[in-house]
Amino acid sequence: MKEFCVDLKIAKELKINGYPQNTNFYHEIYTYNDGSKENGFVDYNKFLGWENSDDHTFFSAPISDEILKELPKEIEYKFCYFLEILCLTSSYNIFYQSNGGEELKEFDDKNLANALAKMWLYLKKEGYIK
Repeated sequence: MKEFCVDLKIAKELKINGYPQNTNFYHEIYTYNDGSKENGFVDYNKFLGWENSDDHTFFSAPISDEILKELPKEIEYKFCYFLEILCLTSSYNIFYQSNGGEELKEFDDKNLANALAKMWLYLKKEGYIK
C-alpha cells in the first residue's frame, strides 16, 4: 500500500500545515536510545498501539481517496474553478480550471496521492482551505 500513499516528505508537510492525521496508513520514525532513527510504514492498527509513545513519531500517509475528500470540488475566485485530474503516460496532472479554460494552479507527480497532496498544500497556503 505504501506506493499508493504520500511519501514521507509530503506527509511531514501535510502535518505541519494542519492536514487531518486520522488516516488508514502512517509513516513512522522510530528513534533508538542512541539517537539513531529508522523509518517505517504502518497501518492504523499498529498506530493505535504506539501513538502516544515517546520514541515513535507518526505522520499520516493518506491515499488519494482520503485527500480527494479534503479538496474542494470547486473554488470561487475570479471565476469558478473545477478540479481536473489527468492520468498521463508517466504521471498524474492535477489542476483547477475555469469554464473559460483559465487554470488556477497545476501539479504533476508519478504518484496520484503526492500530486493531490501538493494541491492541498497549495490551497491551504493560499487560503482556499481553512
